[in-house]
Amino acid sequence: MIEWSLEHFGTGVDVIDEQHKELFARVNAVVAVMNWPDGDAEIGATLEYLARYVVTHFVFEEQWMAEHDCPGQEENARGHTRFVARLSTFQHRFDAEGATAEFRSELARFLERWLSNHVEVIDVGNLRQAPDEGPDPDDEATVLLVPGTPS
Repeated sequence: MIEWSLEHFGTGVDVIDEQHKELFARVNAVVAVMNWPDGDAEIGATLEYLARYVVTHFVFEEQWMAEHDCPGQEENARGHTRFVARLSTFQHRFDAEGATAEFRSELARFLERWLSNHVEVIDVGNLRQAPDEGPDPDDEATVLLVPGTPS
C-alpha cells in the first residue's frame, strides 16, 4: 500500500491533491483485497471505477496544466494515455479470465508503481512549478464527480 503524503505527493493544487487522495484510497482498497478468495467482485468494481475516474481526473489535470503553462504537460498527457491503455488491458483480462493470482499480482504492482512514479515524479514535479493560482475548489466546475458514484 502507498499512503498519500503532502511531502511526497502534494502538488500544491488543492483540488488535484484531493483527486489524487481519492486515487490512492481506491488503489489501496483494491490492493488490500488482492489475497481474499472472494475479492473478485471488489477488484472488478475498482477497475470499472478507475476507468471512469481517471479519465475525468486526467482531463481536469491536463487542462489545469495547459492553463498554467506547466512544464512537462506533454509527458504528463503521454503518461495518462499509457495508463488508460494499460488499465483497459487489465479490464479485458479480468473479463476474460477473472482475477487469477498472476493477474492480481500484476495489477497491484502496476497500480502502486504508477501512483508512486507518475504522481510523485511527473505531477508533483510539474504542478509545484506552476504559478500559485489554482482553480477555486468551491467552484462547481472544479468538483470531480464520477457517474454512478455518490457525491
